[in-house]
Amino acid sequence: MKWTAKRLFKEAGIDPNLPYDLQECGEWTWSKFEELCSMLTRDTDEDGIIDVYGTCSNSTDTLQCLVSSTGKDFLAVAADGTIYNNCKDKDVLRAMEFAAELYQKGYEMPEPEGATGDWQIAAFQNGKAAMQFGEEALCKTNAPYGENCMSDEVGFVILPKPDGQKEYHTYVYGNVWVIPSCYDAETASDIAFAYNLYTDELPGYDYGVWDEPYEYDDYAYDFHRPGRFDERVLKETLPRYHDGETANFLICYLVDGLTVDDLSKYYPFCDKTPEECVDEVWDAWQELIDACNI
Repeated sequence: MKWTAKRLFKEAGIDPNLPYDLQECGEWTWSKFEELCSMLTRDTDEDGIIDVYGTCSNSTDTLQCLVSSTGKDFLAVAADGTIYNNCKDKDVLRAMEFAAELYQKGYEMPEPEGATGDWQIAAFQNGKAAMQFGEEALCKTNAPYGENCMSDEVGFVILPKPDGQKEYHTYVYGNVWVIPSCYDAETASDIAFAYNLYTDELPGYDYGVWDEPYEYDDYAYDFHRPGRFDERVLKETLPRYHDGETANFLICYLVDGLTVDDLSKYYPFCDKTPEECVDEVWDAWQELIDACNI
């Protein structure tokens, strides 16, 4: 999920449709993203202080987005169904290294001294950065980037992909429902069947008809409000999230007590490398993973 502030693109002499164009032709890559960051990071009044950054994001969002863009995850599932720590996968480490490079090159807005946990929201609203890693929910009418809270028009594209990678990838997460492993396979199947009956729509019941020409999700309405979001969000970006292949569930949310915040607290990895930071949390994560696999 990548937000773009169109006004800041125009002021930097960049066509605000460029991220969409790159997305459509398969060239929305990390290197293109970094190139845009370098162009959008500007000292507008020439006083030696950066006034607009290429990007500003919550550190956890940054890591989750860049790791997910590789099609990998912090954790993975083995052939026997058990979960294992995947943080030392070369693609996962490279994603964290790329996040650090963006910061160290000055493209990522540093967290202001004494800032609250959602400082990046106000920074993006106030035009301090041109792009942001964030969630789709931020677009709703009364959400931070909805029409009641932000005057600038914003764009929305999928995550840039690593150079040389064919597919785009992103992530989804939500509340997790599990069936305890104490049940045998037949009982677990019966429980799953009953749960599906309870949550599926009833045949023949009129739940109402979506009156917009888009069927993706409830957020489509907010994206389609005149003057807020353009048609390219609906026709080119949102469908990618619903193709059954691009969006992957973050496995780390299956493990009780495990959070990416454990790693993101080390961001921007100035004192230790991402791999060294992974080593710092490895044993604690393994204990939680082992408990989950019982």
